Amino acid sequence: MKKSNVLRLAFIFGILFSPSLEAVDCCPDGSLPDSQGRCECTPDWQCSVTIKPSMEITSVEGPQIAPINTAVTVFFNVQYHTGSAPYHDANDCEDPGDPPPPETVTARGQSRIPMTRDIGSVGPNIIQGNNYYNWTDPCSGGAPQQEHENMQHVVIGTWSATGTPPPDPPPGGGSPPSYPPPDENGNCEDPYAPDEGEAYQNGQSESIVPVNLFAGEGEPKDEDFTDFLIEHKIITVNSPQERNMIGTLKVEVVEGDASDFIIRSKDGVMTFPANIAIDDGGHSGCGRHDWHSGSDRFEAVALDSESSEPALVKLKFTTDPDEGSPNGKVALVTLMAVTTKATSHGFPPTGLSGKYDETPEKGSIDNLISVWPSEEITVIVNLPEPFKSNPDPGLITWEAPEHTVPDQTTEYKFKWTDTDTKTVKITVGSSTFKVVIDLPNVGNISQTDALLAVDPISAGGIVTYGNQALIYANAQYPTATPKKDAIRHSYWTALCVSDVLVDPQAVLFVTTAHEHNNKWGVDKYGGSVEPQQAFNSTMDLRNNLIGLSTIHSTGAGTPNETVILQDLNAQYEQGLMWIYDGDASEDVSEGILSKSNHQKIYSP
Repeated sequence: MKKSNVLRLAFIFGILFSPSLEAVDCCPDGSLPDSQGRCECTPDWQCSVTIKPSMEITSVEGPQIAPINTAVTVFFNVQYHTGSAPYHDANDCEDPGDPPPPETVTARGQSRIPMTRDIGSVGPNIIQGNNYYNWTDPCSGGAPQQEHENMQHVVIGTWSATGTPPPDPPPGGGSPPSYPPPDENGNCEDPYAPDEGEAYQNGQSESIVPVNLFAGEGEPKDEDFTDFLIEHKIITVNSPQERNMIGTLKVEVVEGDASDFIIRSKDGVMTFPANIAIDDGGHSGCGRHDWHSGSDRFEAVALDSESSEPALVKLKFTTDPDEGSPNGKVALVTLMAVTTKATSHGFPPTGLSGKYDETPEKGSIDNLISVWPSEEITVIVNLPEPFKSNPDPGLITWEAPEHTVPDQTTEYKFKWTDTDTKTVKITVGSSTFKVVIDLPNVGNISQTDALLAVDPISAGGIVTYGNQALIYANAQYPTATPKKDAIRHSYWTALCVSDVLVDPQAVLFVTTAHEHNNKWGVDKYGGSVEPQQAFNSTMDLRNNLIGLSTIHSTGAGTPNETVILQDLNAQYEQGLMWIYDGDASEDVSEGILSKSNHQKIYSP
């Protein structure tokens, strides 16, 4: 027997048969013993911060009136207050003598703090003073602490006393024109013009927003939606009356079928045509005012349709400032479904054919997939026409480790020779799509050689518990399911590491070598079998690790099978294990992996 195993047995024997210590109820003087069972207390005073230091504003210096579109600085004069950290008895019995005097806790920072803000709107403007101050906790080994104080709101401007603010600079820069204020009757010198409305998406009057295609069960989740902003603006010309700029953002379909999408606004799921109330801020004064603006967020996801072509719909957004006024510029936004697919090309050394063939059949390959090192895989971007055959310049860009993919490429073949997890990012317009590909590391030694390389006790336990896990899984799950495979692997390794005589490092070594056999088509007896796809090993290696961290032993040092299975089933429901798609065998699955609670392993 190995020396380490002898020591384990001796340790267990010592726990079971060591004599118990007699407990001491109280000391002769009636006090309780300390945590060491001693009746003579030694001073062990400890402190804790009961009053933190603080800061307050005593006065504010700075202008109360300032021109619009200027940077204004005010100064906060600050008074700091000290805190206190008294000492207390840390033991059950009373320390002799009096406690030390309390520690003084002092804040450190600036006593005169400047705050600068750009003043860009009409009406009262507020500067909010915020500051961090530092202090040292004397009770935690001098640990530095930082506190945030919301100090004060200070009104620094009343623009009615400063005259009419100037308009924004004209396009291309230069100085804005100067307009006189309204006369005593409230009229402007220059002629009035009706309000105008403008709309943009990402600053453009026409844009493309790629969105995900949802092909799952049930309703799309928030993470499935792609969001985009529509900026709207209401422009006034010599209409000085004070008012809020209330208008309507009108949305209508000008091309395609909106039923192929779910589109949401702040009011919920949209039907078309739609009217959305907007408020672009307060207004007063003469001149052309083109700074009254706001934005609304929209979300969209494409639905799986009968058409072989990805869905597309073009929406027109129009800002209507008020009834009877011209609408001005509109925003045309094309929503188009984008899907990513993958085709793998097999592993020539074993004759293994490729698992993926423009996979998945529905939706995008936006979860984890796997290929063996040196196995080629093509990633495909599907767009509706005419964008697929003739993408606009700059529409498609790629980012991939160890590969340079030309812009506007819609499919590209990758090959990596190392073992790692690779993330391919494809940016289409303003949206990014990720394809995550694992190249599993199964080592370079067979299961038989691995068993011969570890100590005999561990080798015997690994084989025995492997058979036990297989028997349990076949009995509990008579047909092939993702859970059957996940529980079998995690139960195998959990049984091994819950036996105090089995070396956990040996378990990791042998179970990884088991995946090496699967890759090269070798059974545990050395015979030939069908080689397995890489996704099987990516999943099995993950679930082996879950079992390796699930340790529940009996008092005799053997596996507590009931508690182990309870723990593993709970971890499965929590999504800690990895499973393949579908509800049948691995062979008929598409080879796409997810968490065991069917959530994505990597965020989209």
